[in-house]
Amino acid sequence: MPTFPSHWGGISGSIDKGETPIQAVQRELLEETNLPQNSIRVEEPGGLYLDIKSSSSALFGGRTIRVYPFRIHITPEDRAGFELRGNEHDAYKFVSVREFRKEDGFGPTVPGLVDAFHHSTFGKYLDTLPKDVRDWEENRVDGAASLARSAMDLAGRYPEHSQSISMLRPSMVPIVNVLNKFEQGGKRPQDIDRLVDSLREESERCVSMGVDVIRKAKRRDPRRLAIATFSRSSTMRSILSQIQADDESVEVICGRSTPGNEGQMMANDLLPHPVTCVDDSDLEKQTRNGKIDVLVVGSDCIMENHIVNKVGTRKLVTAAKEQGSITILCCSDRWKIWDDIFPPPLEDIFEVVPICLFDRIVVPLPIQEMGDESCSS
Repeated sequence: MPTFPSHWGGISGSIDKGETPIQAVQRELLEETNLPQNSIRVEEPGGLYLDIKSSSSALFGGRTIRVYPFRIHITPEDRAGFELRGNEHDAYKFVSVREFRKEDGFGPTVPGLVDAFHHSTFGKYLDTLPKDVRDWEENRVDGAASLARSAMDLAGRYPEHSQSISMLRPSMVPIVNVLNKFEQGGKRPQDIDRLVDSLREESERCVSMGVDVIRKAKRRDPRRLAIATFSRSSTMRSILSQIQADDESVEVICGRSTPGNEGQMMANDLLPHPVTCVDDSDLEKQTRNGKIDVLVVGSDCIMENHIVNKVGTRKLVTAAKEQGSITILCCSDRWKIWDDIFPPPLEDIFEVVPICLFDRIVVPLPIQEMGDESCSS
């Protein structure tokens, strides 16, 4: 490729204005190969981005390049007739994963190529990760805050794998953010406790702010406050437990949140406080009928114009918005603020929800309050 003569690289290019990373991948494949448009299958989600820092001011003007890696599926027929187009590459070869991982078996590669491969495959072919890191990866019970604290413990024991840990669960933004901070600080052991304390403190700040906001919500019936939620997290559990401990008239309604039943688990967590767990369709019906005062959800990612939360959130929030008299809140902490214009790689259980559907996004530093501006996806 022109930037790195005599180096092996992948099909790549810049993201044009108005494009998403996956759209750029599809366009580059059409421009640089003879793959038919109707047979190009880019597998989603792509991997966690990685920042490639140039070691020379002559390359990229000394800038850091953010790479969004993807996997593509090629049929045996397309592989047999594969050809390059244009003048950016002068040779190609298909190699096995085993050959690729050796790297020196077929010549020098562009910076970050092997890392990009592992990011795009979510560490599937990394055989150097310790067993307890793999066990952590399989945890589908704990929320993002808890997993981020566990990730820091693992990073302290295996600092050489800190970035690999974050790419295993990139949908969990606090994990990515806190491990990036650890990397940027030089992986100093003394930073581990400080970062874990910050994760805990920011969660506590979010709980305090969430409790204050909900307490001020308007009640349809002065004798009771009905709060509905949809997901399970340690932050939401703390907010609701504290409100119910202070006011016995508060009723919490949890959507079951199928298929994972996180809402059922949240209801169990809140016992012995009064809580009702209903099917997701029943919660939507109660919302449309104005049976609740406050709808509150958490978030795994806060972006400039969107949040990321469990699938089903958008439908429920939209129902509350259309009802017109329900206070709609999203409570999160600053470790969930995403530093990119594109959403993180999302597991199947997550979806993107426009911020303008909410009355307020409760995020310590800053607090964002949303008005009645138009809403689009």
